[in-house]
Amino acid sequence: MPSQESIRALRTLLLPISAIAGTEERCATVLEETLVNLGILIADFNDWVSISLEQWEESQLPSDDLRMVIRNVLLVAGEVATEALSAHYFDIHSRLLEDHFFSHAEGRWFLSHSFIMLELASKERLTAAQIARMLAVRDSRARFNRHTTETFLNKMRYGPSLEDTQVAALFHADSGEEAPYFADASLEEASEMIDLAARSLGYAGQLATSLQKLAKSEEIDKYSPYLQILHFQCTLAEYFDHALTDLYEFSPRGKAALWLFDAYPEALTRAGNPFLNNAKSVERADAGWVRMKKKGERPGAAALEQVLSNLEMMGFAARRELARLIRLWLHRIMRFTEPFTCTLPHSFSVAEWNAVLNAVAIQNTATFGVLEQRVVDALTWSKHREGWRDRGVGASVNATNISSRRLGDCDYQSSEQKMIYAYESHGGILTDIYVKEHLRTLRKSFALRKEELEGIAELDEWEIVVTFIAHELSLQKYEDGMRLELEGACVVFLFKTFEILKTEWLSDEPNYDYLDQLIIGPLQKKHTPTEVRRVLMTLKV
Repeated sequence: MPSQESIRALRTLLLPISAIAGTEERCATVLEETLVNLGILIADFNDWVSISLEQWEESQLPSDDLRMVIRNVLLVAGEVATEALSAHYFDIHSRLLEDHFFSHAEGRWFLSHSFIMLELASKERLTAAQIARMLAVRDSRARFNRHTTETFLNKMRYGPSLEDTQVAALFHADSGEEAPYFADASLEEASEMIDLAARSLGYAGQLATSLQKLAKSEEIDKYSPYLQILHFQCTLAEYFDHALTDLYEFSPRGKAALWLFDAYPEALTRAGNPFLNNAKSVERADAGWVRMKKKGERPGAAALEQVLSNLEMMGFAARRELARLIRLWLHRIMRFTEPFTCTLPHSFSVAEWNAVLNAVAIQNTATFGVLEQRVVDALTWSKHREGWRDRGVGASVNATNISSRRLGDCDYQSSEQKMIYAYESHGGILTDIYVKEHLRTLRKSFALRKEELEGIAELDEWEIVVTFIAHELSLQKYEDGMRLELEGACVVFLFKTFEILKTEWLSDEPNYDYLDQLIIGPLQKKHTPTEVRRVLMTLKV
């Protein structure tokens, strides 16, 4: 065991020493052995250290003996980059004084956190900005900021870097996920979807409000440079735990950033670099930066600042997931700027519609649920078109039932008969889990609709039929015709396949004009992915 004098002398050196059990004792032992070999008495250890540190500060040059002591101790002081830190400790200290105007003591205070910085960078993927943000709270004396921390990490070769290949790979992966995630949602609906996810992930603000300020359908390119900045910062969030309001740790003039900006469609690209044109000489996107903007640009800048600052407050895993969803939203914006392709004819022949219905009845169409829902809309509307009030017909696949108080993807209400027929479309195999989740949202939707229904009749006079439609039924807990009492109202659950729905429709004097109106019509809209129209055209043959 090292002597108490060795431990005192070690602590006076103020070196970075891992908190792992036994590390301090090991460092004190090395210190003791080194000083004894130099002919220093154990009783004089602390005095020797104090005098050597004073001489270093006064002359700005450490003695050879002090260099040797500190290098020997640092070799056993941690688990990450001990040799590099041992070799560069004094060089980094000099850089802090020369480039960042630290005092001698501030440099030592800063370096006392060396292994924490290295651990955070190498194991936790924190960037210099994020490390500085965390350690500034831990030790306010050391003047942690992105620049000083970056100096340390770069000298140690632990600074984060982003390659254009990483940006390209992520961009293409996100592009492939955008349509499956949003299906036929409008830009505003897409922002509401992300807002719902953001709340569950712990985002502090109203994300939908900020996103809708950054891009509206009618003026989608108004703040296009801010969209590009947001995209780059959210790309960083995939690879690094970064303080996202810091705009310049990853050079926005480098290959990685330029690849992303060049990938944007012409409609969303303006001359020059979005960072240099909108955040030149600005380190952070903060309230001060927003105030500097012209009046017309300020709403977009404020929205960008709010998104980045609220993301920054989140934990890495939650921030990373939400940043991914925001990138998908940005890809949806890009989709909306593309030329409209694969235009559908105004109508199909009876033979063509029969071919479509047969194909939909057989298997999942792989159209993100869009074609299945439009078919359910059309076939059920044909049945309830007269004397029934419809809800949800034509609504996007991802529009929440709760927001519009629907009891299914679409429903039909007759006040005279005190009946509601609701239909829930599901492409593929219907399982108990899907039904259970729908029941959860059904209770919430019904609670919002309760007052309306009670204004017509007592709840126990109402009957509600909810029909689930899928390609295949795989239910264990739920069975056809089961009943549930919902706040006094009777709810009946039916389970059908698309084949049965088609057969029933065909047997009831079908009017194919409704298919033109309720399937082709919605699919012609800009927010329906081109892939859906292409599938429909292949199915009609």
